[in-house]
Amino acid sequence: MAGGAATTTQYTTASSGNKASGYLFPFILVTSLFFLWALVHNLSPILIPHLKKACMLTDTQSSFIDSAVFLAYFLLALPAGYVMKRFGFKSGIILGLILYALGRSYSFRRLTQGNIFSS
Repeated sequence: MAGGAATTTQYTTASSGNKASGYLFPFILVTSLFFLWALVHNLSPILIPHLKKACMLTDTQSSFIDSAVFLAYFLLALPAGYVMKRFGFKSGIILGLILYALGRSYSFRRLTQGNIFSS
């Protein structure tokens, strides 16, 4: 086989372009979600003084608002990792969004019961 014909290997990439475009929408969705979460975290220090005035909170109570956000990251990191490992990233993101929406709707409902938004 010393003088045999050289073999060539051909690679086809026709299907890889179609596969890459299938990831474009999820990539945009996850990127925009991270942008929205960062927006909420950056608005929090701006809104806390206004929330302090509207709800008549003390300095200690208003500091609990900011620390509760970061305490949640600390306490839920391992359970979130377990959910991601067991059910996958997509299910973990969906569960996180559902919990986020439930928390926001609960806090908004509590604020409306306190007659803050009513005239």
